[in-house]
Amino acid sequence: MSEKSHHLAPALLLVVWACGVAAEPQPPDRTGLRYYVDETASLTLPEVAQLPPEAWQRDQTPSLGFLKRPVWFFFQLGNDTPDARRYAIEIQASWIDSMQLTCRSRAGTRSFLTGDTHASSSGLIPHRFPVFALGLEAQSVADCYLLVRSRGAIYLPLAIYEASEFETTVPGDYVRHGLFLGILLTIALFCLSLFATTQDRLYLYFFLHLIASLYYFVVSNGFARQYAFPDGGFALNEAMLAAASLTVAWGFAFSRRFLNLSSISRIQDIATRALEYAGYVLAGLCLLPGLYEHTVRVLNIFLPITQIAFVIVGILATVRRAPLAWLYLLGWFSIFGGGVLEVLTSAGILPITAPGRHGNMLGLLGEALLFALALGIRVRNSSLDRIRLALKLNALDADLERARRIHASLLPQIPQPTDLFEIDVVYRPMAALGGDFYSVHQVGPRQILALAADVCGHGLPAALDSSLVRIAFRRAASLTRQPEQILNEMNDYLAPHVNYRFVAAVCALLDMERRLLTVSNAGFPYPILLGYAGTLQTMDIGGYLLGLQAGLRYETMEAILPEQGRLILYSDGLFESPELPDEPPPEELVAAAVQKHRVRSQHEFLLRLAAEFQGSSMNQADDITLLAIDYDLTAVPRQGNLELSP
Repeated sequence: MSEKSHHLAPALLLVVWACGVAAEPQPPDRTGLRYYVDETASLTLPEVAQLPPEAWQRDQTPSLGFLKRPVWFFFQLGNDTPDARRYAIEIQASWIDSMQLTCRSRAGTRSFLTGDTHASSSGLIPHRFPVFALGLEAQSVADCYLLVRSRGAIYLPLAIYEASEFETTVPGDYVRHGLFLGILLTIALFCLSLFATTQDRLYLYFFLHLIASLYYFVVSNGFARQYAFPDGGFALNEAMLAAASLTVAWGFAFSRRFLNLSSISRIQDIATRALEYAGYVLAGLCLLPGLYEHTVRVLNIFLPITQIAFVIVGILATVRRAPLAWLYLLGWFSIFGGGVLEVLTSAGILPITAPGRHGNMLGLLGEALLFALALGIRVRNSSLDRIRLALKLNALDADLERARRIHASLLPQIPQPTDLFEIDVVYRPMAALGGDFYSVHQVGPRQILALAADVCGHGLPAALDSSLVRIAFRRAASLTRQPEQILNEMNDYLAPHVNYRFVAAVCALLDMERRLLTVSNAGFPYPILLGYAGTLQTMDIGGYLLGLQAGLRYETMEAILPEQGRLILYSDGLFESPELPDEPPPEELVAAAVQKHRVRSQHEFLLRLAAEFQGSSMNQADDITLLAIDYDLTAVPRQGNLELSP
């Protein structure tokens, strides 16, 4: 059998390690490793022992491919001391289908067998990996034959210790792995808590990435079989491959959000998304029966490609100065470098050292710590941004409060009642500032001029424009008392100044000398004239909004004043509520509510009217203005004028 006929892709690496770590004692004497591939899968131990020397191949890193062929390994273990010694032969793999070790010496033949569930056999030392105990007499040599069966191409390290030295190394080995797993689990739970707090899937993806990595290392290092699933069978290994695929998939999902690749490079974003989905698909294939060896073959190609892709993404993001991209790059360099170090050490290219034996573990630990640092910096920066934003919002709130006070000062104060008139207002802006405006003037001994206006929109812009409405009204009221002329003047003044923020307004003149109410309307809800005797009249006159176009003219509507009555002006914010039905029209609903509460006092009337329409709604949809003017034509006026507007 020629060596060339077995030159397949490097996949199953059997490395005979002299010791667990570089600082451990030297191993016993042994010869070089030789191996023979049983193409027929039928050779017995006696037949293998009779093979000629030229049938065995010598190689520390045999390229055995992906096929399900049994492989025999042969080495000699010698004890050249004057005393008998006990040795521990450790097969550092928990994923092999089965292994059979047979050792022949002067003392006889001993055989050890373990399956993929680590079934106990005589001489098997309890450990996370299969460990065989072998005694050798003084000045003796044992011929050791190891038969390995595996359904996939799996990395298989082997180490030989003196028994006492092995027992010394075990506690430290468990402590190292316990610290490693504990650190990764802590970081994973930290990310889960961040996700629960922020609902940012970035932290969820990194949590899943670490959990999949933890599962992979727990299974591949034998802890799952030793402590959790002693009879787990080969399904643990298939799930281990799925976990490796998911580690990559969730790593790319994390990368896209961490680096915000969609805003950096569309090509990188598409490429990483494709690799992420490929990881999901491959994970599903790993769990299908009968595909194990094929998925191993694909993973041996896919995983190195993805590791290189992670590094390339980090380099490009760093060049484009993405935030914290340098930490991202260091993290993937860590796991990439650790994997390369362990492969080169396992292949015998580099000398056996502690970092080399645990390259993947150290690389993943470095990645987790660097990414935890990056996420911590990200959280800190987010906290600082929130603090700065809170300070800005506090400053803005203070400015809005000052603006609210200034805006409130522009609205008339509630005057003391007189014999002729009593005026009350309910004004509820939707926010700190509102776009509604009202003003009342006594323009003669028995004449009252009232205006209510509503600027389109809400908040600060509408409040600023309402100041412009106030100026327009004062200017127009200084020129005329007629409601239609006042609206004409206001429209001509506002048209060149408002920017698509038009104004609805109503102007009313109560002339008690002539017992006449004159109303002009510019898109405002219809005023209601309520007589104390029970009469109710809706002043249903409309008109264009103010500011649409200069030159628009407005009409008037007149009504005879009852001897005693109440004029009600209200903005459309009163009936803009999600709780109101579509039918009947809101003006009819308002008229019905006015009749319902007509006998109440003026202030109670306004409060009940507002509650009638807003109800239990917690989200006010618009500014609300309710203005009521009670009058009595039979009263004798006192001296002096009533000025309700600044």
